[in-house]
Amino acid sequence: MRKRKRKKTNSKPEPDGWEECLEMIRRCRSNLPPISPGEDPSLVAKQLDEMEEQVIQMSKAPLTTYFRKLERAGITLPPPGMMDGSELNKRLSQVVQGLARLKIYLGHTDHLSDRELYTELWEGLLHIRVPDVPPNRFTLCFYSMLRVGDEHQDGQLYMRYYAGREARQVWAKEFPDKPLPPREKPPFNRDRHLPKVSEEDLFGKEHAEA
Repeated sequence: MRKRKRKKTNSKPEPDGWEECLEMIRRCRSNLPPISPGEDPSLVAKQLDEMEEQVIQMSKAPLTTYFRKLERAGITLPPPGMMDGSELNKRLSQVVQGLARLKIYLGHTDHLSDRELYTELWEGLLHIRVPDVPPNRFTLCFYSMLRVGDEHQDGQLYMRYYAGREARQVWAKEFPDKPLPPREKPPFNRDRHLPKVSEEDLFGKEHAEA
């Protein structure tokens, strides 16, 4: 009776997303110029150290959702169908400001009414599972409300309400088989009033004060 040859398996596990992030940080650090004796580490080196520490913390943290984080901050989140217009508008403002404090910034919202925006957040973004760590610049996220799950529909919405002339010309050349929707003014004017990412958010307090 012939023995079956055992299929060789790779004993080394594939790196997960966190390990890949750490490897990238370490590669960046290895490419920095060496520090002379008595010299302080550069701002980039300090940022890489901070990033590595944060990634390690995130990789070990339990998971939660933005919904739970907002609730812990004292923001109640009723289902959209349980609120009238004025209550929903007030709650939406609290959610947007609460997300900004978590360093989650929204964009491309001008095609949505307040109720539509609250509903999409309540059914989608707020229930994404994320590491339960304090907000910091490495957890910062810009979230486009064009993410409807259909790449073609996303593009159509962007072309209709947000794209400038140049972007529309590029779309027409790259996708000649897809109709270019007419340019329309968005029905709402919310984006310019939303919280914005600051330099401190992106680069840290030291860079912003430099």
